[in-house]
Amino acid sequence: MKHLNSRAPVGASGFAMLLCVLAACGDDATALPFDADGSAPPVEDAGTGEVAPSTDAATPPDASDGASPRAPFDPTPAEITCGDGACAKRIVAGYGHYCVVLADQSLRCWGKARALAPSVDASEPSTGPRTVAAVQAVIDVAAGGDGTCAVTTDGSVLCWDTTRSTPTPVAGIAGADRVWVASNGTMRCARVAGDLMCWRGGAVSKLETGVPGVVEAVALSSNATFVIADGGEVSSAGTDGLLLGRPASSVAGSPSPVEDLPLVLSMGVSSHACAIAVDGRLFCWGRGTGGQLGLGYSRDEIRPAEVRFPTRAWPQQIAVASYHSCVRTTDGALWCWAGTNDRGQLGYPESTGVYVPTRVTTLGTTATAAVATADKSTCAIATDGTVRCWGDNRNGELGQKALDQLRHPMPAIVDLE
Repeated sequence: MKHLNSRAPVGASGFAMLLCVLAACGDDATALPFDADGSAPPVEDAGTGEVAPSTDAATPPDASDGASPRAPFDPTPAEITCGDGACAKRIVAGYGHYCVVLADQSLRCWGKARALAPSVDASEPSTGPRTVAAVQAVIDVAAGGDGTCAVTTDGSVLCWDTTRSTPTPVAGIAGADRVWVASNGTMRCARVAGDLMCWRGGAVSKLETGVPGVVEAVALSSNATFVIADGGEVSSAGTDGLLLGRPASSVAGSPSPVEDLPLVLSMGVSSHACAIAVDGRLFCWGRGTGGQLGLGYSRDEIRPAEVRFPTRAWPQQIAVASYHSCVRTTDGALWCWAGTNDRGQLGYPESTGVYVPTRVTTLGTTATAAVATADKSTCAIATDGTVRCWGDNRNGELGQKALDQLRHPMPAIVDLE
């Protein structure tokens, strides 16, 4: 993959649409140090910053200690080997709900009743995962806020949320292969023949992205849009100065590159942003007062900063929510971090948070293939296609056919049948 320096011009109509979506029409480097035991040096009222006894966090290994050198990063996604029964292949999360695509391309969703399609009775929010019968042959799915969109094999995009509970085809979209939903659920984008088509409750418009070549991926927050080119370059635009990845906002001009960020493969965004580089390194920036950046302290970062891992495995998939983040590494381990573990979302019993990547040891020997994070909960697909969830269950996020106000730090298997 070569570095592309040229940038496509941004059309006035496309960028005007972007600003409308993100502003007037909107809604509601170098690794940084941390203590040798992995705990956070308190910064700006970071709290205790203690590493809970059940976690596994330490200074990243150094090849000079005599151990074998770190193997090169392998970006190949984890393989999911299905056995008997329902087998999850992809998982996404909104604010309080989750959806999985199964091996037969059907869709199961659970959690916040108002965010679910009519196939899940809103009067029974504790019924657990249910098939979204109106959506078949799913090839991609995305969720954010209370909204969900899915792409089917015929290239149609169907969306539903609290205002339109029936999955409805998006007019003006045909031949799509990918879809994205903003972290607050409002803005949506689909990729059609390499172009980015976006909408927010109205007509679909082509968005001139400012990145060279074909759009590889998109990450959307309520007030910032990130576009990844097929060469790995990232540009951002919007009104959220803390998220754009550079000191000055691009509101008055074209989308601009995120500074101090190498070429990337993928990223996630909510109140903060994290991106996995083509060489396997993880960079995070944006709001960090909740410990969600994984840098060892609690403060905001305008520019991307490298997040260090106490393992020779590489970050491979990132999931971010408002106040916590989780990463699957190339060895199948799962690492999470946040300034608090108040609902058990980090996967260990203690309520104190951790400010650096910390292994979810409660999964035991179960290898993780994919992870998704909702507001105060986390769900992961294992390499055998089973799903486990932990954390908050006030909206039925854990898929356990019951709601409660308790902390659930121990992962529980979700019955997808």
